[in-house]
Amino acid sequence: MSTANLTVPSHFVTIFDKSWKHLAQQKISRLKDFVMVKMGCTGEAETHNQIGAVEGEETTGQRFKKVTLSDLPTALRWIFPKEFQLPTGESYWDENRLLPTISPKGEHTVAHAGYFGRQCDREILTGLLGTAYAGPAKTSTSFDTANMAVAKDLSGSDADLTVLKLIRAKRILQEQERWNDDMREMGMKLCIATNARMEETLLNDANSTTGSRLFSKDYMPPTLDEEGRIQSFLGISFRRTELVNINNVTDGDADTICYAPLWVNTAVQLDVWGSWGVSVDRRPDLSNATQFLSQFSVGSARLDELGVVRIACEQN
Repeated sequence: MSTANLTVPSHFVTIFDKSWKHLAQQKISRLKDFVMVKMGCTGEAETHNQIGAVEGEETTGQRFKKVTLSDLPTALRWIFPKEFQLPTGESYWDENRLLPTISPKGEHTVAHAGYFGRQCDREILTGLLGTAYAGPAKTSTSFDTANMAVAKDLSGSDADLTVLKLIRAKRILQEQERWNDDMREMGMKLCIATNARMEETLLNDANSTTGSRLFSKDYMPPTLDEEGRIQSFLGISFRRTELVNINNVTDGDADTICYAPLWVNTAVQLDVWGSWGVSVDRRPDLSNATQFLSQFSVGSARLDELGVVRIACEQN
């Protein structure tokens, strides 16, 4: 058995501070508000039923023409849970000296909540561009790189995130009727997940011919916060997270490619089985140490293959 957690860390020996601060980290889910979410799921999988578009026919003046009924086109998506847990603890002897960390709403609980939020975002990012399962046979469906992707060299040379790539990605969704006036009026959202390098490149792209025009007051300049970070641009809500790097690949040119997903919020689903919480228990087998244990099951997938665009960004 490992004894790594059974000894007092050396930096605790001299003095126990009552003021604890978390190192820089993502503490909440930044993407959950931009996907469809279902809590309290049960069973081995969650199914999501969808109805497609239908078209009629022109009548030819026959008042009592016999008609043929047709079924509504439907689709079925499956989402399977992944199970996660995080155990942390404190020695019985350190409880009074480390009280702020072990209280029910203390730093252990805050740390566990941060892990839950980050893991939800990891699952969303994986579901956006990963394999989905459709139909009664649970057929695996890979991301459509032929029709729903923007190349790294869209402008003729390899580049990170640019204004032209955003315009092309929006065009793809509009051609598929996944983003239009109807969606906006119904309150749907268009979102992109980016990292800091993508945003920096996009802001620098404002000096290009196309960028300078779109960023000017004569068009629709981006909405920036007090620190100059892009909140929205071209009708797209920006969500920054370095977790987007989990989809990084090295292509045939030995370039590091980071994919920025652009999606309509109704095209992606996050399911949470049961509920999330942190249990606090005594561990008699560890000299009555206090154990904090969080366990949860989540899964995510695309519901609509035509509602997500993958933008390839070179980040060497």
